[in-house]
Amino acid sequence: MRMLQVTLLLVFAGTKCIMGSKTTPCKTNNDCTDHRFCSEGYCEDACSSECGNNFCYVKDHIATCFCDPWQRFFKLGCYEQFGFRWPPYRGEAKQYKVEEIKVNWTMAATLCLRRQGRLASLSSSLENDMAKTVISNSGHPNMFWTSGTNGFQQNRWTWVSTKLPLNFTDWNPGHPEVSNVAGAEQCLELQTSGWNAANCGELKYPLCEYYKVPKR
Repeated sequence: MRMLQVTLLLVFAGTKCIMGSKTTPCKTNNDCTDHRFCSEGYCEDACSSECGNNFCYVKDHIATCFCDPWQRFFKLGCYEQFGFRWPPYRGEAKQYKVEEIKVNWTMAATLCLRRQGRLASLSSSLENDMAKTVISNSGHPNMFWTSGTNGFQQNRWTWVSTKLPLNFTDWNPGHPEVSNVAGAEQCLELQTSGWNAANCGELKYPLCEYYKVPKR
């Protein structure tokens, strides 16, 4: 185990997360260098500040966070280094927004974090219907990431954004399939027809959730 930790440190030591400034205009990832991605019309550093003092690996514009190998870590983006209070405001209505770039599930979670939100959770029929309206009006193909996953405990689906189980579901017929293969259809995709279990490495549009700051 110690040797594995040392190996991880050596592999990722040269790619610590550093936020880059927005400089180059873009329309797609192809307009940016390999280590940057297109966000809101500009090329940004693919390694976001949500990686904290950890490590970031970038391939083809897509970043994945890795935690310090000497610390216990939460599998996605090293959440423990930050206060995990979500929702941040009590009594405020949730809002959903589609991000304008297709990424894998891990990067989707990181991208929502850097926007001061979280990857979407759908805890009721009302929220589910609201999210479907948002994705339907987005003008994008019917493929959107939510924070649902069973990647941490087999056959136990959880909303990563809230760490709560799926008490409400809207699975499409045949989903989710039971699989013991790591990474195989362990992330929850939202479509207007319902939910699908999808491979976490597939590129889809992130559906982020936000809360308004309470009025005083």
